[in-house]
Order: sequence, then C-alpha cells, then structure tokens
Amino acid sequence: MIVVVTGTGPAFDRLADEIARLSASDESFWMQFGQAEPRVGVNGAKFLAREELLIKMKQADAVISHGGCGSLLDAISAGHCPIVVPRLARFGEIVNDHQLELAEQLVAEEKALLARDIAEVEKLIPIAKNRKLSDEHISEEKALVAALRSEIREAANRSFAKKNPLLYLMGFLLAWLPVRRHKGLGK
Repeated sequence: MIVVVTGTGPAFDRLADEIARLSASDESFWMQFGQAEPRVGVNGAKFLAREELLIKMKQADAVISHGGCGSLLDAISAGHCPIVVPRLARFGEIVNDHQLELAEQLVAEEKALLARDIAEVEKLIPIAKNRKLSDEHISEEKALVAALRSEIREAANRSFAKKNPLLYLMGFLLAWLPVRRHKGLGK
C-alpha cells in the first residue's frame, strides 16, 4: 500500500487527480484527502489523527506527500524516502514555492524524491518502494524536530515580552507536546 498525504491546507486537486488516475493500476493507495473531495476508486479519509497517520505510514510500502514539513518529517521518521509533490505558486496552490525549496533540500540530503511534474510520480513509485532511510537519517530528523521545538519556544518567550499572543500560545503548546510521540518511529 502507498500512503498519500495532502496536508490540511487548501484542496490539493492536482495530486488527488493523479492518484485517482494511478489507482487504476496494480498499486494500492490510501489517501488523506484533506480539503479535496474524495476520489472514486481511492481509499482514504479527509483527515486522520496524526497518530493513526503515523501508523499507516509505518505500514506503507511508500509515501507520497505534499511538501509540508510536518508530513515530510513524519514520513522520514517512519523510515521512508517520500515522493514529494510540492504545492506550487504557479498553479495557485500556495503563495510561494517554499515547499519546493524544502523538497530540493531533502533531495540534496538523499532523504526524499522530488516529482517536479505530476507525471513523474508514477516513475518514482518503484524507486521509493526500494529506498528506505537508515537509522542515521531517522535520528537526524528526530534531532531536527527537537531543535525546531526549541526555537519556537524561544521565539514564543521573546514574543511574550513583546505581547505577541499567537507565538506565546505556540510556545506554550509545544512545551506541553510530548516528545515521546516520536519514540519508536522508524524501527
């Protein structure tokens, strides 16, 4: 089974349509549709609790994901070299191409495969199925998640002094999120 993640943002119809097309092949897909309407012939759900999605990722043969950092870090933590289909500004899917920039960096680090064109997804599936990440890659991602949490907490603390309630709230929530939710991933 191949798990496909579109994120929680606006509908990612370009990816959903391609998976619907590919579902006619011998591949089995499970898709988190997000804001997109479910496609005929594609199993999945609009949204799924993160813990349940992580279980699906760990059980998957491969992961295809939008370029959101949370989804990509989860796929990598689950031991996958995900196929990244970034939302692109030229299609009006996002305001800038930060997802493409992140995907390019992960490709340079050999932690992801990039579908620059939607038609490339089909060719990348066999590669993704055969390319699993090492424990070293997974440990690096866990360290990155911890470092990001620390930076957000520090920014929130600085913002509190400047009366920025949104960043303060983010820092407060991150301080209470259990780091152990990443425990055991990728094993």
